[in-house]
Amino acid sequence: MSVPMAEIFAGYNWNHVRIQVTDEVKRGLELSEIPALIFYKDGKRIGAVEGYFSNDPVEQSLLISKVKKILG
Repeated sequence: MSVPMAEIFAGYNWNHVRIQVTDEVKRGLELSEIPALIFYKDGKRIGAVEGYFSNDPVEQSLLISKVKKILG
């Protein structure tokens, strides 16, 4: 089980789009690992968190801290 989006983005005003990632899309988005959360603001990429994080409390905290670092 992965970390629920509502927990990752608690306290933020957010929208998300889920896409099917092919090798071509992966190269175009400059990702080395999927799944990935890619963040955009005003149409510009501001950061990404790559890889799978389980719902384990330690991994969940790590993911949330990475998201907070990107979103400020």
